[in-house]
Amino acid sequence: MRKRQERPEKLAVIALFCLLGAFAGCASRPYRINPDRAIRTEHLQVLALVPAEVSIYQASPGGLVRLQNMWSETGRHNLNRAILQGFAKRHYAIRLLRTEESLPSEMKQVLPLYRAVDKSIRLHTYGPQIFPDKVAHFDYSVGPLKELLEKLHCDTLLFARGYELVSEGPGKTYMSLALADASGAILWYGVKGSRGDHDLRDSASAAKLVEGLLSDFPEKTK
Repeated sequence: MRKRQERPEKLAVIALFCLLGAFAGCASRPYRINPDRAIRTEHLQVLALVPAEVSIYQASPGGLVRLQNMWSETGRHNLNRAILQGFAKRHYAIRLLRTEESLPSEMKQVLPLYRAVDKSIRLHTYGPQIFPDKVAHFDYSVGPLKELLEKLHCDTLLFARGYELVSEGPGKTYMSLALADASGAILWYGVKGSRGDHDLRDSASAAKLVEGLLSDFPEKTK
């Protein structure tokens, strides 16, 4: 019975990292933008970063894949810090929200919606099930955020997710980042992945990954 329960989870992890491998080898533009909602940087007064969700797995020589909680927490800390530094470098006022447990109840409803949106964006605008219309007209939303943003004293939310597979050979690392406004529309979404070039457990390496992703993100106009 236990083997039957573990098998779907294992297959899901394998499928995820097959997808990450595709991202790592992809040379196409790493970001998507909403064509109807151009980023007006002068309107972005305070960005709030939702604590990153990071999962780091270890693959044994025998093929067993296990989630490593301590590594994941280190990766989460490093990714949060790198994102804060990356936007501050581009002259944005940004702050990190507290842990999910202390966030308003509305956020606890938004997070599952964002996870579903994130999955759809990855699947249908990066692959393998690409919908050309979704790529050409990038239009995704997590629903209205105005009241939540007022409670959080900010005007924009940033959602971040990171995954890593550590193995004897070159590992696979991937992160995604999304910027949503008060309407809930995803204004900007980016992904960055690599095979063996980054390690979320290392702060400098995580910073390098984030900087690569934000290389085309506009600086805030003064």
